[in-house]
Amino acid sequence: MNTRSRLLTYITSILCCWLSIFSLNATANTATTNNPTILWVNGSHADRAKVNLLKDNLAKANIELVAKSAKSLLDDKSGDQQNIRNFNQYNLVIFAGVSKRDSQNSFAPLEPLAANSQTDLLALKWQDNPKLNKGLSSEQVNSIIAYYENGGGENMRRLTQYLQHKVFVMGGQKSSAFAMQPPIVFPDVGIYHPQYQNLVFAQLTDYLTWYKSEFSADIKANGQSNQPVVGVLFARNLIESDSTLLVDETIKKLAAQGVIALPFYFELSPMAGDYSYILTSQVGGEKHTVIDAIINYRSIHWANKRKVEFENLGVPVLQGLTYYDGNQQHWEASSQGISSNMTPFQLVMPESAGVTDPIIVAAMDRKTSKLEIIDYQLEHLVSRAHNWAKLKHKNNADKKFTVMVWGDSDVGASYLNVPGSLTSISNSLNQQGYAINAVKDDYFTSRIDRILSPFYRNYQLDELIKDDLAELMPVEEYLHWFNQLPANIRQPINDFGAQHNRANLWL
Repeated sequence: MNTRSRLLTYITSILCCWLSIFSLNATANTATTNNPTILWVNGSHADRAKVNLLKDNLAKANIELVAKSAKSLLDDKSGDQQNIRNFNQYNLVIFAGVSKRDSQNSFAPLEPLAANSQTDLLALKWQDNPKLNKGLSSEQVNSIIAYYENGGGENMRRLTQYLQHKVFVMGGQKSSAFAMQPPIVFPDVGIYHPQYQNLVFAQLTDYLTWYKSEFSADIKANGQSNQPVVGVLFARNLIESDSTLLVDETIKKLAAQGVIALPFYFELSPMAGDYSYILTSQVGGEKHTVIDAIINYRSIHWANKRKVEFENLGVPVLQGLTYYDGNQQHWEASSQGISSNMTPFQLVMPESAGVTDPIIVAAMDRKTSKLEIIDYQLEHLVSRAHNWAKLKHKNNADKKFTVMVWGDSDVGASYLNVPGSLTSISNSLNQQGYAINAVKDDYFTSRIDRILSPFYRNYQLDELIKDDLAELMPVEEYLHWFNQLPANIRQPINDFGAQHNRANLWL
């Protein structure tokens, strides 16, 4: 073989090898385009429910989402993790911090990895960092953020379509002609209802008009209603993650009792503005609170600020709680209920904001993140809120209430002036038309010993009734209530009664 022939053979071999490599790369790129993969990097906090909602939608479109924390990418030194660190194996990397500060703290150490990447990058809360944002157009960036930030099932479905056709172009020429639906943008302050197409109203009047038309509710033109109205306060992220099961069930149970539900949320920020406009209407030139009571499901942040807001609304706020240490069966078997770790968040801060009546109405196993409604507990909370709402519209003279005190003749504890407080309260209630007399301090101290003494020893019941210090309850009424208690509560009481002479037992 002459020199020329050898040269041609050599060139031909090189071309064949080059074409083979190009063919393999082309095949790989085609597969990647048809089955894109997104690396989702969380900062210090991850909204798992929201990310999983997006992940499930993407999977239906053959788009894989791999979720990792920034810390795991930096800390794990295993060989597999080194491969995951190579951003180039993904079609898109999204850095999802909860704020710009969180993004800076979490993702700045990843900048060297991003610098060597040819992959499209997007930092949701740190868009002015060019090292972590590249490859996408401003229109793509704004659209992805709008779909995701607002969240919810429909927005996640639309985001999936947007990624399919406007980012990864999985449909080829069909993608360019695909008509996208815009993001559903939720306001910072809003009223929610699951049966409304767009889920959230920005104005009270719009919600009441829709509600009246949808459910034939008895709502007047000025927003006032002849039906009880109970607000349901929750966090907007429940809509974003499609996790409104508890709120939705509460709405159903309120409606079943003839109560208009007004589920609302407001912006979680110490600088957030006034949100009372979605709960109040103008009546005779004065602001009037539309709701009669509130069921609260959100964590209480900035308790002093919440206290002022609740006081201005002038309605009772009841606390619905979720048990986070197991499922319903675990909670029912627990002797503790709320763990000591959760007490500051679930009891102390809400109480300091004026929130009362804490009741566990749901349970969530942290391992499965599955929420389980405790139906009879939720029914109890809804009934209590309904009764509070009815109480608001009852004449003061017809209202009855009970005050529980501790101690003997001083009626006091912890150096509190309880007699003086009771006197002040009774006098104030008397002036407001309640059926209670204005009395002096000794009215309580002179009677408390007789109430606390075991009256059955000398059969002094008649004297107590005569002096209006005791009430009689029919046995039938008591048993009707008693027999509705859970069996595990009734049984020990019945066992005790069976072991003793019933003639000496007093109900």
